[in-house]
Amino acid sequence: MKSIRSRIMWLLFSSVLIASLIIGTLGIALTSNVIKESSTENMRLLCKNNADKIDITFAKIEESVNTLVHYVESELPSAGLLNDSSFREKFSAEVSKNALHHVESIDGAAAVYMHYDPELVGKTDGFYYVKYDQKDEYKYHPLTDIASLPTEEKKSVDWWYIPTVSKTATWFEAYYDVNLKRYIISYVVPVYKDERLVGVIGADVFTEHI
Repeated sequence: MKSIRSRIMWLLFSSVLIASLIIGTLGIALTSNVIKESSTENMRLLCKNNADKIDITFAKIEESVNTLVHYVESELPSAGLLNDSSFREKFSAEVSKNALHHVESIDGAAAVYMHYDPELVGKTDGFYYVKYDQKDEYKYHPLTDIASLPTEEKKSVDWWYIPTVSKTATWFEAYYDVNLKRYIISYVVPVYKDERLVGVIGADVFTEHI
C-alpha cells in the first residue's frame, strides 16, 4: 500500500516538474520572441527616424542652393556686369550674406560657396565659407584656382566640371575634401544668365552627420 502511494506521489511530482519545465521553457521562448520583436521594432523606428533626419538635411541643402541660384539669376541684370570688379564685389557680398543665412540653420552643413566662371570674370572669384568642425562657425576660405590646375588634378574639382558640362544640378557621392580635411557630400548647381554660364553655387554636408 505504501509502495503504491509512493509511486503515485512520485508520478504526481514528476508530472508537476515536467509541466513546470515545459511552461518555463515556453515562457522563456515567448519572452525572448517578445524582446526580439520589440528590439527589432525599436531599431526599425530608430533607423527610420535617422533616415528622416538625413532626408531633411538633404532637402534643406537642395532648397537653400536652389534658392540662391534663383536669387542670382533674378537679381543679376546681365552676366556682362560681372566684369566690373566693383559691381561683382557688391553682388558677391549680397549673395554670400544670403548663403550664410540659409545654411547656418542646417544641421550637418559643412560649406557653402559660389564660384564664378573664370572665363567670364577673368580670374578666380566668388566666395567659399567652410566649417572645419560641425560645432565651428563658418569661416572664409580661399577659392580653388580651377583655371590654373594641371590636367592630372582636374578630377579634384569635379564639383565644377560635372555640373557645368552636364548643365544640371548634381549630387556628389562622398569624397575627401582637402580644404576641410574630411569626407563630404556635395550638391552643386550651375548658374546661367541669358544662357551664359555665370558659375556654380553649392553646399557640402559632413559625412559623419550621416
